[in-house]
Amino acid sequence: MLLLTFDDGTPLGERLGWALVQEILPPGVVLVRVRLIDAAGLDFGKYDLVLVGCGGYLPCTLVTPELVNLVSGVRSVGLFGIRREMPFDAAPLSALLDRLTVWLVPTREEQVLYASARANAIWTGDMRICLLPGVETQHEREVRVSGADLAAASLADATVTIASHHAVSSDHPDVLLMAMRGARSLAWSTKEADWSAELRGLFLDVFGRSWPAEVWFEVDPEAVTAYRVLTDALLEKARAVIRVLLKWEAAP
Repeated sequence: MLLLTFDDGTPLGERLGWALVQEILPPGVVLVRVRLIDAAGLDFGKYDLVLVGCGGYLPCTLVTPELVNLVSGVRSVGLFGIRREMPFDAAPLSALLDRLTVWLVPTREEQVLYASARANAIWTGDMRICLLPGVETQHEREVRVSGADLAAASLADATVTIASHHAVSSDHPDVLLMAMRGARSLAWSTKEADWSAELRGLFLDVFGRSWPAEVWFEVDPEAVTAYRVLTDALLEKARAVIRVLLKWEAAP
């Protein structure tokens, strides 16, 4: 099996994505990891399954006609959200989504925008939240965490460090996803990068609404728990999709 990875801006996100891949794949799968930017010339057809991404946000600038051609005609799963940097050429992205066997869509907003007419799209929520432990608030103060912070910390330690603060502000969705597991207040900024579209989709799915930049809002722990329970069930659905595509079990 081939896994195509890409950098979405944070080492924490990379580790979180790798943990998700290990969670959804059946035991015993032989996995070859290749960076998307190094995939030119690979024979995708020799792999039983090609997994594009590991739960992060795919920059549209990496979606090229060559990638579309490589994915064409092979069994493939898209495990990514869309990094909606503006402006971007929607044609290669649309072609890639058409050619994926299955696209596991992390937000309902992306499903509406890019997958409403695509039978190969399955909304799963951001399944990475299933890997994050619940954390009790220990520090009654605000903390700002960028996507590059805590680069050397383990996933569990990073989640505890982030979510144990009363209030967390960040410019990256991965950090705020971790913060939801314990922080009481959140805020997001565009000081280093504009993730407004990606955060809006996440917030709408979890809380039913979104907030503008630099505005603190209270975390509804019941909403986070409900989302966590839902995505846990959808994670099992994703596992079943992978097993079927690997021909490890028959389709239902």
